[in-house]
Order: sequence, then C-alpha cells, then structure tokens
Amino acid sequence: MKSLKRKILLIVIGAFILYGLADYAIQRFIVFPSFLVLERNDALTDLDRCLHSIQSEIEHLDSTCHDWAAWDDTYEFIETAAQDYIDANLVLDVFSSNKLNLVCFCDASGKVVWDERYDFTSGNTMAIEGIPRDLFPPGHPLIAFEKLLKQPLAKIRVSGIFMTAQGPMLVASRPILTSKHEGPIRGAVIMGRLLNEAMIQALGEQVQVDFTAIPIQPERLSVLERAILPDLQAPSRHFIDSTKADRLHVYKAVADISNAPSLLVRAAIPRNISAKGAETIRYVLYSVLVAAICMILVMLLLTDSVVLSPIIKLIAHAKRIANNGNLSARLSLERNDEIGLLAREFDNMLDKLEKNALELERANQALKTDMEKHRETLETLGRSEEKYRLLVENAQDGIFLLQDGCFRFANPSTLKILGYEKEILTTLPFDEIVHPDDRNRVLDCREKCLQGGKTEKYCLFRALNSRHELLWLQMTNIQMIWEEKPAVLCFIRDLTEAKQMESQLVRTQRLEAIGALAGGIAHDFNNILYPIVGYTEVAMRQMDKDSKARNYLQQVLAAAERAGGLVQQILTFSRRSEHEMKPMLLQLVVKEACKLIRATIPSTIQINTQINSNCGPILGNSTQLHQILMNLLTNAYHAMEEDGGILDVVLEETNIASDITGDMVEIPAGHYIRLLISDTGIGMSREVLEKIYDPFFTTKAEGKGTGLGLSVVHGIVKAHGGKISVTSEPGRGTCFTLYFTAIEKEAEDSADRDQEKLPGGNESILIVDDEPMIVEMEKEMLEDLGYRVAARTNSAEALEAIRFNPKEYDLVISDITMPNMTGDQLIQNIRAIRQDLPVILCTGFSEKVSEEKALDLGAGALIMKPINQRTLAVTIRNLLAGEHSVQ
Repeated sequence: MKSLKRKILLIVIGAFILYGLADYAIQRFIVFPSFLVLERNDALTDLDRCLHSIQSEIEHLDSTCHDWAAWDDTYEFIETAAQDYIDANLVLDVFSSNKLNLVCFCDASGKVVWDERYDFTSGNTMAIEGIPRDLFPPGHPLIAFEKLLKQPLAKIRVSGIFMTAQGPMLVASRPILTSKHEGPIRGAVIMGRLLNEAMIQALGEQVQVDFTAIPIQPERLSVLERAILPDLQAPSRHFIDSTKADRLHVYKAVADISNAPSLLVRAAIPRNISAKGAETIRYVLYSVLVAAICMILVMLLLTDSVVLSPIIKLIAHAKRIANNGNLSARLSLERNDEIGLLAREFDNMLDKLEKNALELERANQALKTDMEKHRETLETLGRSEEKYRLLVENAQDGIFLLQDGCFRFANPSTLKILGYEKEILTTLPFDEIVHPDDRNRVLDCREKCLQGGKTEKYCLFRALNSRHELLWLQMTNIQMIWEEKPAVLCFIRDLTEAKQMESQLVRTQRLEAIGALAGGIAHDFNNILYPIVGYTEVAMRQMDKDSKARNYLQQVLAAAERAGGLVQQILTFSRRSEHEMKPMLLQLVVKEACKLIRATIPSTIQINTQINSNCGPILGNSTQLHQILMNLLTNAYHAMEEDGGILDVVLEETNIASDITGDMVEIPAGHYIRLLISDTGIGMSREVLEKIYDPFFTTKAEGKGTGLGLSVVHGIVKAHGGKISVTSEPGRGTCFTLYFTAIEKEAEDSADRDQEKLPGGNESILIVDDEPMIVEMEKEMLEDLGYRVAARTNSAEALEAIRFNPKEYDLVISDITMPNMTGDQLIQNIRAIRQDLPVILCTGFSEKVSEEKALDLGAGALIMKPINQRTLAVTIRNLLAGEHSVQ
C-alpha cells in the first residue's frame, strides 16, 4: 500500500511540473511582452502631454502678445513713444500677472522703442543675451515677418522657443497693426517667458508627469543623451530608455523658432504596468503551485478513502474481534465492489455468532437505561449553571451584588468600569464610590428596592473610579435573597463618554449660533463702512497732498480700514471668510496686540517686550496673526491670573543653519522671524502638552475656555507655512516659540501710490444697490473717474432698464443681498437679455454666492465691501479689457 501511494504521488507531481513550466513560458514570452508594449505606449502618451503643456504656454503667450500688437494705442505709441502709454500700461503688474520676463516694442526698422527685461521672482531687471536692446539686425528671427506676408496680417506671428544664455525662453512676436488688423506694419511686439525649473515643475504638476527640459548643449547632456541626440534630429522621433527597473525615461528633441533642435525634453514614467505584469506572472505561478499541492492532497485523500482505508478498516476489525471477542461489532461498508462484498460476508458470519449473546445483552440494557437518565440529569444541571456563569462573566454591563451596603460579588465588567481589583472592591462600601452630591439619591433608590417599593427604572448618578476620575453611571436595581438575607442585584452601564459628547455637542451648537450672528453683523457693518471709505477717498483726491484736512481724512481712512480688519476677525471667528496672504511686518501686529492686552490684564502681571522694529516682512494675513497673538497672550494671562507674574514677548530675526528636530516640531534650515511668548505661570505637565492642540481639550475651569484656542492657533500657523513649538513644566511657566519664513523686502511708496492717477474711462455704468447712501457714494466715485453713471435702488427696475435698452450700458455693478431679486438672480436675468454685458458683484458678506459660483454665474468680478476707489477703478478697467478677477 505504501508503494501504491508513492506511485500515485509521483505521477501527480510530474504532471503539475509539466503544466507549471508550460504556463510560465506562456506568461513570460507571450503575455508579459504585451504589458511592455502597453507601458511604452503609455509613456509616449505622457511625453506628448508634456510637450502639449509647453505648446499651450506658447499659445497663451502668443494670445497675450496679439492683444497688445493689435491695439490702436500701441499702433500710435510706436510713432510717438508717448510717456502716457508707458505709465498707464507698461507697469510692473504686466510682468507679474502674465509672468513675463521680456516685453519689447520695436518699429518697422528694428529700432527698439521700449524694452524691459524683468525677473519677477527676484524683483530685479535681468539680462537676456541674443535679443538686442537698441536695434534688431535685418533678418532677426523674432521680426522676420517678410517671410510670412503671404498670410493675412492677422495670422502673421513668430512663436516658439528661443535659446538664450539664461536658458530656453518661450517667445511670441506679433506685427503691430490697427485694432482692425490693418497695416501697414509699424513694428513688432515681442514677449518672452523663461522656461525655468519652477515653470517646468508647475507644468509637471498640471499634467501629473515628472519631466524636465534640457538645453541641447554638450556640457549639459549626459553620455546617453549625447549618444541618442543624432537619432532624435528627425521629426516625430523619440527614444525610450528602459534600463532602469523602476521607471522609463522618454526623450524627444524640440526645435526653436529657427527650426533647429534646441531643447531635449525628458519624461520619467513609473514602470507600474510592467511591475503589474511581473506581479501577475508571479500570482499565476503561485496559483499553479497551490493548485498542485491541493490536487496532490486530494489524490492522496481519495486513495486513502476509496481503496486503502476500507482495506485497513476490515483488517483492523478482524483483529479486534479476534482479540476481544466482541461479536456485536459490524463493519458497515456501503459499497458494491469486491471490498463491500467481503465486508458483508464477514458480517453475516458475525450475525450467527451474535445470536448466542443476545439474551445477555437485553438483560444489561435495562440497567444502562437507568444509568443514562441519571447522567443526563447531572449534565443538565451543570450546563445550566455554566450558562448563567458565562452570561454574567462576559456581559458588557457591570453586574454586582450588594448586601448590607457592601459588594458581595462583581463581574469583570464592573471591575473594569470602576478600575478596582476584585480583592479591593469587595472590601469597600458601595457608598464610597458614589459622588458625594449623589449619595443620598442613590441610597434612597437602593433602600426602596430592598423594601419592595417602586423605584426609578434607571438611576443616573456620578461615581469616582480608583483613579478618582469622574464617571457617569446608569444603574438598575433588582431585589433578591442571597444566602437567606435581603440583597440588591445591580446592573450598571458607563455613560461617561456619551455625557462628554453631549457636552461637546452643546458647546459646538453654541459656537455655531454665535458664528451665524457674527456673519450677519459683518454684512451690515461692511455696508456702513463702504460709504465712509468711498467718500473719504473721493474727498482726499480733491485735496492737495500737503493739506492738513487731507491728513485728517487719511486718519479716517486708516480707522475705517482697521474697522474692516475687525470685520474680518468676526468672519474668521464664524469660519466664513477666506484670507489674502500678502507681505506684511509682523512687528506692527505684535505691538498692537501687546497694547490691547495691556489694557485688559491686571497690574500684577508685568509685560516685557523686546520687539526688533527692523525685522523683515513675512507672507501672511494680519487678521489671523492678530488672532494668534491674542489667543497666546490670553492663555498666558490666565496662567498667571491668581498669583501674577511676568509675560515676555520677543520678536527677532534669526538664521537657522541646519535642520532642527526638537520636541514636537521639526524646523528646516532658513531665514525666519521668531516670536517668543513666555510666562511664569502654573505651567503644564508632559501629558497635557501632548493634547494641547486637540479640539475641545482644555484645562481651564468651566466658562473660562472652549478648548478651541490652541487648535485654531496651530491651524493658522500651519496655513502660514510656519512652525510652532512649546516648552513647559508644572510651576515653572510656559514658552511658545513661533517661526515664520522671512521674505525679501519690497520697496513701496504708498504716498506716491495715493497720488497716482487712477484708471478711468467714459463708458456707461449701471449701479444697483438697495442702500441709497451706497448708490450715491459709488456714483460719486465713478463720475470722479470720468464714467457716465446711472443708478437704481431696486433690482427689478434695473432689469427693466436693461431690457428697455440692452446696448445702453457697458458694465453693471450690483450688490448681492437685495430684496425682491438678489444679485445672483439679477445676473441670470441679464444673461438672458445680453450675454456679453460685464457684471461686477459686490457683497459685505454672503454665504449664498462664493467666488467660484460668482464666476460660474457669469460675473466678471466679485468684490468684498468696503471697496476703495483704486480697487474699484482697476477692477472696472480689467473687466472692460476682458479680464476676470475676484477681489
């Protein structure tokens, strides 16, 4: 039988080895190459997306260049070189908003009329070799329009890649024509944007492909790239480097505007598809191996059960009968083969022998029956006791027995809830774990239960566990007799977490209600501030620069702007506003916050400040930073409220030479503005420090804090790209250290800016607002800029005016929150009458219309009140020029 098993096993193993080899060959040499082809095609697709993203940037640049070249003002400027054109149009915003490094105007002879090369990342001018600053030589590729004169004038352009010493540059050149695209050509407008690493990275994130662009220069190329370059010279040729296991490198050469290969684009594509193919082959082999093992086991089991096992059973059966003489034993093999026939004949022989012992068996059967009934009774009692013991031991609720006011029994859940060991709990009186304020009520409930009186179905009370932590327990009492004495069986459920969640829910609802009220106040307050700001700015522009009254109005405007900042703080509290990040001086916010907190804290607390007034700017939002300071200063005050102390505030610049990994924070190397706020108060333990940024966690007394302050501080610091660390010891005070990345200082001359001429026009504008004061103020501001203004205080009347004469107005300025018809409804109705009419929406605060929704509705701009005259003037001109914005 052992040799038979061995033969069957060898046959099955051999068959599965042959099957596994054949399957591996198919997967490796037929299936896997299809994965490689799919991976290469996918890589080429990603490369084309990278090239398309570069081409899209070139087309966008060409569109911008076309807008400037086909403009009557530009057509006139080339002849006159008027300074007014330069002051009104060729300003820094042209470079920053369009991300331009080069803007050049030249006349038909190639002479440069105006030229500017600007690095908007550093804020300085830059040199660009290959593009003349005085005179373009004849045939220069950027102004070689004569080769394209067979095309219509409107389609003549030169765009693509132009190689410079500073790197590849995306360029676009257009002939200067009239607004009707008529000649003669008076010159060219040339615009350029460097294809630097930052731009390539942004394009890579846009198409979600890791790629780079390398100038075709021998010193810039690797050995492989120099070797494959000749094969990439032909159009539509590419090269795929598959030598790396984790990714494919796909190369393609890009020509410049002279049609000469100048740029090598390389895309790195993860080899996910081939990895998935290899993984598939492994899984197939594993499945074959598992199937082989399972089949071998099945074959062995079948052999044993069908052939070997019956024979072994028959032999063993015969041996047992021969050894013990048990003639009643039978071997029941329900088979119709030779083995089944042999077993039946053997049983027939035993039947004849068994008849002689049958009478003795019957005599013993009665005795066996009585014994079996007795055994079943004992087993039933044992199972019943075991069932109830398991039920009590594994119950999730606490179950315990009280007799004479003490614990007589407690299940594991009771021990877990109360935190006591069984030996200690059974020595404690029950009343000691009940909160003193609830003892009388709980004792009364227990006594009524003992006396059989009516009690509360659920008794909710406070208790103290072994660590003296407060618990909320719900208890049910049942009267019973234990060891012939009255007792109470108690069931308790821990509701501590539910009570805490209920408390947090109430606190959250209270904050939401305050937030809703804050949003309404902010809306009305912005509408009040708007006329103040508007009339003040109009009055200031009509006064001399050195006028004393103008200085007074400047103070009024500053106060109004600060009031606007207060509105932003209200909206921040209600979590309903977005905050603009801009360069600012943190020391101004720190001084203002210290001055404010000094007026609110007692004289027992001394404030020491060391504020470096020469600290450079950071990129931030003054409202949110003011909120950080007030939260930290208030926390320090509360820590020293009882005994007084010293509050230190330090602001300084610092350079961190290498990365710092400190307690609870990691700070990379760099130039920072560091803010330290320390106190000599009660301090915090290590356990508390680990939870201080958790929402709703607070160590303050009831009514002193919500547990949201430090979580808000942490969120604002993180949103500013800063770092915050804290050190504290119980009884030795707390020190918060905040790091904000310093940025380069930018020169501003606000006084000159105030005197700049605001952009205006003579277009017709319709103002719609339900506040008559705002309507009059906006009308005054716009008429001061030269516009023709019509005003309506009813949105339905404004819609009728547009419907009566759709071509009368060039632009509409509408409030959002108005009775009868809101601003978003008005703009939808305007679009049904005239699709191309520009609309500016204004709001003090609105949850109904967001920035994205305003633009989706068709608004050209969304402006938050109060609006200054400069913002309104620039927004109008941008919108009339075809640009969309949100202020």
